[in-house]
Amino acid sequence: FLSIYFFIASFRRSGKKSGYLFAVLSGIFTAAMMHTWGGNAYIFFVILPALFISFLLGQVDKNKKLNYFVWFASCFSLALLVFEKYSIKNILSSQQGGLAVFIFLVFVLDFFVDKKHFKKILGGNLTEKIPKPLLVSVLTGIFGAIAASLLFGISFISKNLMNFYSLLVKPATSRLIQT
Repeated sequence: FLSIYFFIASFRRSGKKSGYLFAVLSGIFTAAMMHTWGGNAYIFFVILPALFISFLLGQVDKNKKLNYFVWFASCFSLALLVFEKYSIKNILSSQQGGLAVFIFLVFVLDFFVDKKHFKKILGGNLTEKIPKPLLVSVLTGIFGAIAASLLFGISFISKNLMNFYSLLVKPATSRLIQT
């Protein structure tokens, strides 16, 4: 609860210092949840899709991106440095960590690349019709898929997509879910 609360609080703060403070607190509590409870996926699957949809709708400004960078750095650096069960490969290959890294890379690309750079590379007519957040997301997805295939093998993406599909379609059958 506190990790989501502090994350939202960091986005609602207008001051940089208070926003960064709440982002660090959210990162600490998220890392602690990663270490203590396997349900940390709920944190990632609440925060990250909402953030990505907000980005696509143009609601994520520079300060919110910086707050996300602070949350990302504090969460994953704490998980990597303090808790032995996490490695860079482990985080990158998980669905939660992969989604967090994807959004991080989308924000980095959006932060540093202007739409005129896309115009030079892709051509003028295509980039004028597509909103910048969507264009950045698609390009990051393409480059991310290529990088994931090179790092983890060509079947990595298809296995993760099938796993995600089966989680959505097939109902859970564990004793906990049935009670």
